[in-house]
Parts: sequence; structure tokens; C-alpha cells
Amino acid sequence: MWTDLFESGSLALGYESTLGKRTGLLLCQGDYMKTSKSDPLTKSYYKAVHNAELFSQMTFYAAALLSIAILFIDKAASPNLHDLAQMVFVLLVIILFFSRILSSIYWSSRAHEKRFGDLLSHSFRVPLTDEISTGYHSHTDKDPFKAIIISVLENSLFSKSIAGAMLRWERAKAASYLGIWLVCALYRQSELTAIAVAAQIVFSGDVIERYMRLEWLKSQFDHVYDAAFSTIQSTTNFTTAEFRGRSVQLLLTYETSKSKAGISLSSRLFNKLNPSLSQSWDHLTKTLHL
Repeated sequence: MWTDLFESGSLALGYESTLGKRTGLLLCQGDYMKTSKSDPLTKSYYKAVHNAELFSQMTFYAAALLSIAILFIDKAASPNLHDLAQMVFVLLVIILFFSRILSSIYWSSRAHEKRFGDLLSHSFRVPLTDEISTGYHSHTDKDPFKAIIISVLENSLFSKSIAGAMLRWERAKAASYLGIWLVCALYRQSELTAIAVAAQIVFSGDVIERYMRLEWLKSQFDHVYDAAFSTIQSTTNFTTAEFRGRSVQLLLTYETSKSKAGISLSSRLFNKLNPSLSQSWDHLTKTLHL
């Protein structure tokens, strides 16, 4: 199965699991993996995604710090330094723009496509790609559509829990940044330039927008989990066209939600929650007789 493996502390797309026990790193956007297994996609694709995201984050904070520093540079006393800082800031903004675009439409989409093909290859037992992981899918059901919905159920269980834990920090961060901006905006003696800089930082993609995307993604994970659970629980014949169509629908909802949100889940939180979530999954498999 899959969740997102980033050794740096962020998870975005994948996860390996073994029924009863999960160990190791997260892949990218949806599954968990064990370090002793073989997963060529991580090194070939997800490492690039991680590096691109890390580069974008560093560029954003560098631009934010520089925009604040510019406020303290006296243009009259140091015109050359002021102009240089402005040019570097513009350059950082341009670099940030293109790095985010490339990360979204190239590196992330390429890795996501490969991981999606890997999941379908294991579910249907057909090599749909030349790079396939081994030992990372816990389900043993030979019915491909039942295998798909079991994967979706497990992935959404882990993903919604990790996203929920991340939201505690993101909510606090967004509220703090927004509060600071409101104070600057309402304080009459604040300079317009300072208000503009604060607005740029707060309403950028790394603060308020990121929080809103994560909030939406968490709600999507909740929806997919509830729908997958009820579908499996209420189904007695797993070979009907209705069940198969529902399985594919939930898979697409889960995957497209991750793609739209573009949020990397935390591998630190995965490692922290992994034991309790593994127990929850074991209990769930017994309840649903999987």
C-alpha cells in the first residue's frame, strides 16, 4: 500500500504495510514501506519530489526574511545595498514561482503516476510499469477490486490520522500569523510597507493557503475512509459491477484529493502514530473479516 516516504520528516504520497506491523519510512502521498524491501520508485522519483519541496520551502523563508530585512535598510544612507536587496528579493520570488510549478506539474505528477501504476500492478497482478516495488502490499486477496478498496481503506486510515495531527500545528501557526498581520493592519502607526510585507508572508502558499489545503485534504480522507468502510461492511458479493465501480471511484477520489492538495504528510508523525494506527488497522481487519 502507499503513503509518502520522505526521510526528511515530510510525507507525501505512499506507504508500505504488513498486516499486523508497519515499520520503516514513508513513501510519497499515500503508503508505508519497510527498509529491507525493494522499492525503486523511492530513489528514482520521490527523492526528487522531496528535494524540490525542501528547496521551495527554503526559498520562501529566505525571501520572507529578506523582505523584512529590507524594511530596516535606509535607502538614503545605503542606496546600493537597498537596491541589491530588492534585486535579490525579486530573483528569489521568481525562483520560488518556477520551483513550485516544476514540483507540481513535473516531479510530483511523475512520481504519483508511477506509484499509481505500481498499486494497480499489484492489485491486478499485471506489470503496468517497468519499475515495480516488491514486498510492500499487505493484501493477499486475488480479487483486484477488493484489493484496491482494502488498500484505500488502510491508506485513508493512516492518512486521515496523520493529517489530523498535523492540523493542530497548522491551525495554531495560521492563527498566529493571521493575528500578527491583523495587529499590524489595525495599528495606525504601522507603515504601509510593513503591512504589505506581513500580508505577503501570511497569505502566501506556505501559511494560510497551506492550512486551508490541509483542512480540505483531511476532510477528503475522512470521507474516503467512511465510504470505504461502509462499502466493505455492507457488501456480501464482491464481484458485482456496483462494488467494482465503487472501489475504483474511491481510489480515484483518494488519489485526486492528494494531487489537488499537494500536501506532504509528516513522516515524524507517522513514526509516532504508527504503533497505535497499526493496532487500529489490525482490529479493523478482524472487524471486517479482511
